Amino acid sequence: MAAIVAGILRHIDHHIEAIHETWMPAVSLLAEMDSHAARLRLAETYRALAPSYDERALAESLAAQRRQELLALFEQYRQLPELARDPVMTEMVGERLTRFLQAHDDWMKSPPREFDAQARVSGALHDLFVELDGAILGVIDKAHRHASEEALNADNEIDAALLTLTLLALGAAVTAAIWYGRLKRRH
Repeated sequence: MAAIVAGILRHIDHHIEAIHETWMPAVSLLAEMDSHAARLRLAETYRALAPSYDERALAESLAAQRRQELLALFEQYRQLPELARDPVMTEMVGERLTRFLQAHDDWMKSPPREFDAQARVSGALHDLFVELDGAILGVIDKAHRHASEEALNADNEIDAALLTLTLLALGAAVTAAIWYGRLKRRH
């Protein structure tokens, strides 16, 4: 009985580890990337709307910081085990991130007020951000589905373990009752 329980617990532990060590870090890093991409986009808006050179410089500094944080998060995500980051989808996010950052860098080099329309909701920078955001959210959704599958598998194994333990306990109780009855008849 102990061997059966140990085997079941080992399977459950495998599912819990997959959720904890694979899917949760992936979802967490991707969510942070999405947040930092939005923060970078906001810094671009600050730059486009800056009424003075000082405020523009502050917005550019903020954008540079957000850009570095976003790249660092993507690099952390790329270091996750391949299971946690579908290589095809990771490549798609990387490609969209590269395109967005290249357009961002080109725009940041532009003279004040020139090309600020690109930062608007109808502008090229916004379109690239929307593509990046969609890719990140797609990967988050996939990682979330995998985590949910692992949780469901663990739940199913827990249910099976409880049923097995219940049947084993009933079997042990019946066996004990039979042995007890035989011993009583002998005495």
